[in-house]
Amino acid sequence: NGRVVWYTPANKGLTVIRARPSRDGRGVIFGQSRVKPNVGTPALRWVDWYGQGIRKVELPTFTHDFVELSDGTVLYTIEDIRSVEGFDVPVVGNALGKLSPDGEQAIVWSTWDDWVPGVDGEVAENGVWTHANAMDLDPDETAVTFGFRGVSTIVRIDIASGERIWQIGGEQSDYAFPNPDDQPEHQHQFQWVDDQLFIFDNRSQPDNSRAIGLSFDESAGTATKFWEWSRSPGVWSYALGDVHRREDASSMVVYTSAGIIDDIDAEGNVRWELQGELGTTLSYVTPVDSLPGVRRER
Repeated sequence: NGRVVWYTPANKGLTVIRARPSRDGRGVIFGQSRVKPNVGTPALRWVDWYGQGIRKVELPTFTHDFVELSDGTVLYTIEDIRSVEGFDVPVVGNALGKLSPDGEQAIVWSTWDDWVPGVDGEVAENGVWTHANAMDLDPDETAVTFGFRGVSTIVRIDIASGERIWQIGGEQSDYAFPNPDDQPEHQHQFQWVDDQLFIFDNRSQPDNSRAIGLSFDESAGTATKFWEWSRSPGVWSYALGDVHRREDASSMVVYTSAGIIDDIDAEGNVRWELQGELGTTLSYVTPVDSLPGVRRER
């Protein structure tokens, strides 16, 4: 019915882009990143279902997204900033960080391991290059898919070795798009379902943002769009955006900057829609059937 059933206040001065139920069922983990430079310290926070803080880990360069493994390890996106010859300002790349349950922090993979700024994507005047923005964890927890808005690229990283398994988009793409319109542009959240990849494809203003599904031909090395859905009339979501595919081929599509959630059936018909008031913005969405460990009070 569109009613809020649970919430907890977040620190002012920072923004919440991702929140997920914790694997232990005690509550929620959420990440906070900066809205303005040098205002507040980005962090991951653990809060129980009663709103009480359990844990906080400051990550000064944390940006958009994180995933939690079953053993409590957290993988997250951070900025990896370096001075590069030929550029007037420091170049802002990204890295995949790892926080172990004992608090140890490490880097699994960095954009600097495989890419060169100006070759693998352009660098903006302010130094922003790759702009990491979304993650999706494989069910067996051996690999994570890592997305970059700035270079319209998605990569898959082996968690244990830190090796790049494959790449979609960019100069080193392992897959070609026979139809150029199938290729995502400035994409955000995505989801693997078996061997298909569902993506919220933001595209460029004034294009209509859309949700797409890609299938892959390994022998030919090609990626092809087999499913697409967008709102009518069209809506452009310039930031964030989600698509969540279910086993019955229905989907949930979130137009973040427009404050809209659409639930659509397998044929693309809207079953229900949530529209926030004018000015409402939704962060990344994590669908759950119920809140673990919570007893409904009436």
